[in-house]
Amino acid sequence: MKIFLSILIACSLLASCATTNVKPMYYWNPTVKVKNKNDKTALVSTSYVNTLWALKKTPTDDSKKAYANQLLYIIEASNNNNANVPPGVYAEYGYILLLGGQKDESLKYFKLEQQLYPLSNAYIQKIITKIENNK
Repeated sequence: MKIFLSILIACSLLASCATTNVKPMYYWNPTVKVKNKNDKTALVSTSYVNTLWALKKTPTDDSKKAYANQLLYIIEASNNNNANVPPGVYAEYGYILLLGGQKDESLKYFKLEQQLYPLSNAYIQKIITKIENNK
């Protein structure tokens, strides 16, 4: 019994020494770069969820641009921090580009989504085929 308790205590002590500084699997930075009227760049405390909500609540050109900027920022920040781009972000950004008439650029992002997340292949391939057929 003493041996069991000794092992249990030793394991507990070793486990408490384990590092808790775990790198997140995906990068969701809650800030976005925004240019003001004087062309100065500032970081605005916002997030993917807030910009998506603003777009759904009031679908204006400004809210669409803020959402697209947030998606692009997540993509760039993920790449700069050697983290995976979260699932769906490439596809969402591709869709925003498609709505803006940038078919070739949108295809690039749909294909990146397909490469990074092969489980999305069936769905994304249908979108790619439809875009390519409507060129």
